[in-house]
Amino acid sequence: MCILFIAIEQHSRYPLIIAANRDEFFARPSRSAHFWDDAPDILAGRDLQAGGTWLGVNTAGRIAAVTNLRQPELLKTDARSRGELVASYLRGHDGDAHFRDFIASQHAAFNPFNLLFGEARKLFVFSSLAPGFTRLESGFHSISNGLPDDYWPKMSRGVSLLERCILQPGELDVEQLARVMQDQTQADDDTLPATGISRADERRLSSIFISGAEYGTRTTTLLLCESARTWLFEYNYSAHGELADQHSFVL
Repeated sequence: MCILFIAIEQHSRYPLIIAANRDEFFARPSRSAHFWDDAPDILAGRDLQAGGTWLGVNTAGRIAAVTNLRQPELLKTDARSRGELVASYLRGHDGDAHFRDFIASQHAAFNPFNLLFGEARKLFVFSSLAPGFTRLESGFHSISNGLPDDYWPKMSRGVSLLERCILQPGELDVEQLARVMQDQTQADDDTLPATGISRADERRLSSIFISGAEYGTRTTTLLLCESARTWLFEYNYSAHGELADQHSFVL
């Protein structure tokens, strides 16, 4: 998962809206959102290589998502899968306090990450390179592949587009929200971050939606939380941004 946009208490019907893109190699095996056979209360996609997930919810109202931190010099080949963090929280066997203790003590065993977790009215962010738990307040937020204080061009562009979509009069247009996540506008070179990869790659990865032959945006997930129901809309893409299928669920 490479970018998350979050609106907290900004829409009259949905106190929480999350719009997320997962960017990954197309060769990595995964399954689209479904209720897991080994944990029927979890609704999430699944990484079939490591067994975890990038974003999901459960029937008790738990929500979690992870993004990688783009720090190529810190990558470890023997690190645990970051998708394990999301799956562990959604399973929720030991409660929030135990989960916080686990993250605080074990985050170094994973490659660098940002983790979003909590419930619709109480969401937290933990960044492994700036350890600590930050509660997200009412407003618009974005989490991507930098530290919590970093604000890359695609993050500010996405927040602006999301705000325009959510605050317009009338019922929320889910397809318009999906189009926000399909935006392929690249940032100007003088605004690109410097994360240790080539300038050409920085440019290619600077759009909200990444189109490519081997690597790109594979999934868009829209999570709309009402007081009593949660809607999940998923759009899956093949190489070069071709829409492969889409699904919707209500919990």
